[in-house]
Amino acid sequence: MLSSTPTDAQRILDAYDASLLDASSIVTAEEREIVEAAQNYLAMYEAVRIGIQVGNDETIRQSYNGALAQRFSGITPTEQLHIDQAMLLHQLENILAKNSMSRVSSWRRPFKEQTARRSVAPSL
Repeated sequence: MLSSTPTDAQRILDAYDASLLDASSIVTAEEREIVEAAQNYLAMYEAVRIGIQVGNDETIRQSYNGALAQRFSGITPTEQLHIDQAMLLHQLENILAKNSMSRVSSWRRPFKEQTARRSVAPSL
């Protein structure tokens, strides 16, 4: 059925007749994996496309699968730009959060020490 590894997921699924081929011994395990990957790619692509349409970076990040995106074609350069921006924004948010936590930790340590010294010091 699939003599090479095609990159157009929709064409793969259009050519695959599940009612005839799901139970067939002619279809190899590799071909079944390609069909499953094509289905997963199209589901991923649809979710990412919706995330882009509504401007929801979280949906884009949670839905996007880089391995599937490299395996199949269909993501436009503009869509890829949105995906890249969503991923970069997430990385920046993580860096800022880590940096903030580091600052809070470094501020809390002397504060705790100072508070502990005050509570131990005798009252006059």
